[in-house]
Amino acid sequence: MSIAQNSMLFCSLLRAPCSLLHDWLMRLPEEMEESFWAEIHQYEEGKKMEYITSVERIGIKKGMQQGMQQGMQQGMLLDAQDMLIEVLTERFGGVSGELSEQIKRIDSRERVKDLLRHALRVKSFEEFGKKVN
Repeated sequence: MSIAQNSMLFCSLLRAPCSLLHDWLMRLPEEMEESFWAEIHQYEEGKKMEYITSVERIGIKKGMQQGMQQGMQQGMLLDAQDMLIEVLTERFGGVSGELSEQIKRIDSRERVKDLLRHALRVKSFEEFGKKVN
């Protein structure tokens, strides 16, 4: 029986991922490491399963949380941009495609909020345009 087979058997008895056993208990010579992972990969393919270490799980979780946070921030920016366009449309009867594109290119929610406040105060569309440029 190979090292990988023994490892897989031991892991199945412990109900633990083989990569966990390898990461924490075994240090293989470099030439055996490649063979070991090739066997593990072949085993995973046959069982349609993937082993993920606890460190990988933590990294994946952290990455997902960061992605969600960035997505929420991006969504809030898009909402603020849409609100600004809506206010300008309501106050001045419309927004040119060019101005709309300029607003969509703004990547700071604070900048959009500042422009939104300005749009509520100005007396004309031209006055607002000076602030955007």
